[in-house]
Amino acid sequence: MERLYKYKSVGDLKRFIEFVYSHKLYAPRLDELNDAKEGAFHYPKGSSADERKEFRRLLDNTYTCSLSKLKNNGHMFAIYGDSHKGCCIELTVTANSWETVNVTYQPQMPTISTVSKKSISEVIKIKSPQWGDEEEVRYYKTFPDNKQKQYLAVRILRIMFGVKVSKKDFSLYKSAIYGINPNIEVIHLTEKDIDFGFDK
Repeated sequence: MERLYKYKSVGDLKRFIEFVYSHKLYAPRLDELNDAKEGAFHYPKGSSADERKEFRRLLDNTYTCSLSKLKNNGHMFAIYGDSHKGCCIELTVTANSWETVNVTYQPQMPTISTVSKKSISEVIKIKSPQWGDEEEVRYYKTFPDNKQKQYLAVRILRIMFGVKVSKKDFSLYKSAIYGINPNIEVIHLTEKDIDFGFDK
């Protein structure tokens, strides 16, 4: 099973502990993600207003969890790991009913092939080249109309804390994590453990 990575802040300690306890990652809708152009696309020629409305309804009920293939990446830590004060979580996905795509980075906004559920992946998998260094993998699922929050079930293997986490805070986090699940490996990274993009 593929090992993937999630970079997170631990600023909201309660929320972080809930994640460690539940092994479930929050999966937001596309309009909740940090890219203002997330989910942008063109409709195919000839599609009707009713078809477009129904496709938009399906897309609005699609929830996405973004992961990365990159382990201990300095850029990812800086953006998503609270400027190295957060963590990088190594995990495997245990949810069975979610679709998955490797994100493709291209300058052209996608034009979907059909106005149907099968074209959702064509929207989910495309981002602009500005995001190309994230090596993103996405899990997504379309639900019936509802307003409930959705979560992706995972198995946490290892939690690696950033170089700007103090020894005191690391000790606190480690104790809390081991108290919940002693099988999770907890590591305090040093600069030599992180890929900052410089030649060795």
